[in-house]
Amino acid sequence: MKQEMNHKITVKVTSRGRITIPKNIRKKLKLTANSKIDFLQRDQTSYILQTQDKDAF
Repeated sequence: MKQEMNHKITVKVTSRGRITIPKNIRKKLKLTANSKIDFLQRDQTSYILQTQDKDAF
């Protein structure tokens, strides 16, 4: 069973709607320039980010 870890990381949204995923997260999730990420809405104020690459975890 996977242990759920909760860490808060704050990123800034640019005027063009872009965000930068911190390097340590990109490395941990094995994200590259062409990686795809799903944003799943959990409730009114929170989202879950999920990579489409099944080998990332």
